Amino acid sequence: MTTVYVREHGAVIRKSGEVLRVTSGNTDLLRIPLADLTQLVLMGNVQLTTPAAILLLRMEVDVVFMSYYGKFYGRLNPNQSKYAELRHQQLRLCDDSARSLALSRRIVAGKVANQRVVLLRRADGIPQMTNTVDGMLQMGKRGDSAADLDQLRGFEGKAAAYYFQALRLLLDPAWGFEARKYYPLPDPINALLSLAYSLLRKDVEANLQIVGLDSYLGFFHTLGYDRPALALDLMEDSVPPSRMGSCSTLYAAARSPWMTLSRPTILIYPCVCRVKQRIHCSPPTNSVLRKRSKRRMAVAKRHTAA
Repeated sequence: MTTVYVREHGAVIRKSGEVLRVTSGNTDLLRIPLADLTQLVLMGNVQLTTPAAILLLRMEVDVVFMSYYGKFYGRLNPNQSKYAELRHQQLRLCDDSARSLALSRRIVAGKVANQRVVLLRRADGIPQMTNTVDGMLQMGKRGDSAADLDQLRGFEGKAAAYYFQALRLLLDPAWGFEARKYYPLPDPINALLSLAYSLLRKDVEANLQIVGLDSYLGFFHTLGYDRPALALDLMEDSVPPSRMGSCSTLYAAARSPWMTLSRPTILIYPCVCRVKQRIHCSPPTNSVLRKRSKRRMAVAKRHTAA
């Protein structure tokens, strides 16, 4: 089960039998057998020919379009859900305010619990962390007795503020992270968080489509145009680890070859990756960056030769 990210500027993906050819000019960069391909992610100025698109639709391979910097645009959808009864039950549940509130409480409780675990694992030697973790615990308990969704969202927002305040304590000040901000992204940490959020969202939406649920009919997040509320609901439980809420994961993401590799930026990843090493989070020096660049270019040459 493989996901392929293509980020090479000007690359063209063509069909050749049951194989995809990734080309740049007259050069073949990669051949991708469709037998074990589950997702193809195109980032930036990457072209997909019509025969290749039809083949991917026929093989039911998820094709995702993103900007060069990771903003989610959309995906090729081979067919709409055929599970009418399932969507009907989902819609009825959305209209039931009591059941929606009960489900939303569980979503918030899971998110806050995961965030506290991330912080507690790294709280040794940081006295200020205790008050923050205790504050999150109190917000989680108050969320369990929230009278309505608006009140629950308030408790969840306060818990999130505590979380990012504590996250700042885990990072070297040189990274410039002060708080969670979106537009514009003021520092590398916020940029990595937003990128990870986009990558998580595309996977959650794809799985909702597979099981036949409507990603726009959610419970905790408000319904609105172009707002995949159910996908956002399900992402809450996974947000702390998947958005790289620890210093080791953030730094490992910054070292990821497909983030900075210049040529060719085509890499194949398993669907599930876990970062296990603990790394002190401090900005890399110029010598480290040069060594890293040479190592990545060697990896790129091996991919091209293969």
